[in-house]
Amino acid sequence: MYTLYTDKSELFEAAVSISGASLNDTKCRLMIESALMCFVFNGTIDSTGACSIPIRSLAKFLPEGSTGKMKLEVIAENTLFVPWESDFIVDTDKKVTVEVVSHKKAPILVEATAVEQPASVLKDRPLSVPPKPVNHSKYVARTLAKKSLKQKISLVEIKSFISAYADMNELSAPEITTLHKNIGKDLKHSMRLLKESNQGG
Repeated sequence: MYTLYTDKSELFEAAVSISGASLNDTKCRLMIESALMCFVFNGTIDSTGACSIPIRSLAKFLPEGSTGKMKLEVIAENTLFVPWESDFIVDTDKKVTVEVVSHKKAPILVEATAVEQPASVLKDRPLSVPPKPVNHSKYVARTLAKKSLKQKISLVEIKSFISAYADMNELSAPEITTLHKNIGKDLKHSMRLLKESNQGG
């Protein structure tokens, strides 16, 4: 399985050999397909068949833990070849482990990763909310419910969205706790209302 990263760019390299066609004017691209969206990264092939495709960091597009398919496509003399394909998973390269030492309790190990931007659930709307007071759980639930009617949303995406929402709106610790506590039932309620509304329409 190939690993892509949320927090760093990388260079995909391969050696391409084409029988019956010239390498002149041959093009290559890397197709990355997930349940959320598809990406195309274009690259180059030199006269020796060395293929190079830069892949940018995926923090703004796919959250950590996302999976899917990726394949190398080569276009030579108007013919499409797919010489390589693989499953992929998205990971975070930079991680920090913090050891909190207490005189009364055993050390607490906390692992932190780079903050990610959620993918398609954030694509169609801003994260800011109307002036307070606002029920954050119901507001987030309505947004996610509308998105779920178009495509399935994973638990990883929901957690990533909530984290970004809380950060953008500077929620306090009690507000974040309440949001996590109520989001499950509020999301189910919002999805049920939307389905009933669509059926009625």
